[in-house]
Amino acid sequence: MKWLEALKKWNHGNDKWCIPKTGSEGHKAVRAMMEGKEAPKAAAPKAAPKAAPKKRVAKAAKEEFPPEPPQLAPIQRPAIAQPAMPSKKVQEKIKKIVALNQ
Repeated sequence: MKWLEALKKWNHGNDKWCIPKTGSEGHKAVRAMMEGKEAPKAAAPKAAPKAAPKKRVAKAAKEEFPPEPPQLAPIQRPAIAQPAMPSKKVQEKIKKIVALNQ
């Protein structure tokens, strides 16, 4: 008998298949089946019962968005000074330019 056939026979009746580690009692049993000898009384390990699903515990509601940064004080800028009046020569030139464009 081949290893796979003996392993199938050894795992027969179990929900899950398992392969015994080398040197373990299960491995010796599978090897004995391969050689045609009566397998030792070491039976295939039974699958552990399924654990009940964990209940989800509602955690405190987390904010979806990060908190807003603290409001900063508005920046105080110095008042803008009114532009100085152009000199009389500049005022006369402006008047000439405006008169020409009309």
